[in-house]
Amino acid sequence: MLAAFFAIGLSYTVHLHFFPLFHMKYWLSATLGSLFGKRKKSSSGKVSAFEAMSTALAGSMGIGNIAGVASALVAGGPGAIFWMWISSIFGMMTKYAEIVLGYRYRHRNARGEWYGGPMYYMKEGLHSPILAAIFALFGTLAALGMGNMTQSNSISNALYEVFQIPPFISAVFLIFFCGLAVLGGFSRIAKISAVLIPFVSIFYLAGSILAIVLNANRLPAAIGMILADAFPCGLHLAEQPVTP
Repeated sequence: MLAAFFAIGLSYTVHLHFFPLFHMKYWLSATLGSLFGKRKKSSSGKVSAFEAMSTALAGSMGIGNIAGVASALVAGGPGAIFWMWISSIFGMMTKYAEIVLGYRYRHRNARGEWYGGPMYYMKEGLHSPILAAIFALFGTLAALGMGNMTQSNSISNALYEVFQIPPFISAVFLIFFCGLAVLGGFSRIAKISAVLIPFVSIFYLAGSILAIVLNANRLPAAIGMILADAFPCGLHLAEQPVTP
């Protein structure tokens, strides 16, 4: 499955002429650039480009970049970091394709709000309602596991380890604040994400850069360990372990 994802992302990247690299100015101005420019007011049921980007980042900033990377490092060793670097480069075009297809096959509901997603372009683009139904079913199950249990578990464990807050208290607050966002529909989720995600992103990047700077003397050995573990048969760059 991972090989298939990688091959699809590589194919999209080549056939779309390395869009993430050679059109970086365009997509940066349409997303991050919209934060500093004059934003267009959202029409009924529609969100701005920056709100859409913030909502997408909200789904990957925590569970993907923190809990997911840590789990991959523990399970697969330092070499997993290298392959995450590679997959992220070509995975950008996979995400791009999902967004384009979602935009192409979206619809408005009775209240004038946009709705869509993979199940809709599977049904209308591939003309396969059975595949769309299967995706919707497993997407629901994945939301309970990856999108709910894993996130709430990570949050409650962190709060308990640092502040000794009982998991039950964390659960009550999570239910309350998530309910405020979700019950307002996608437009409210997008607006909340547009307010919170810029600060979360800056805090996350600043913390990561600070950790690297404070451990700069260990960086060459760490990179060597990553490469050696990613190519165990060919590279032996990490003969000296990283000192604790």
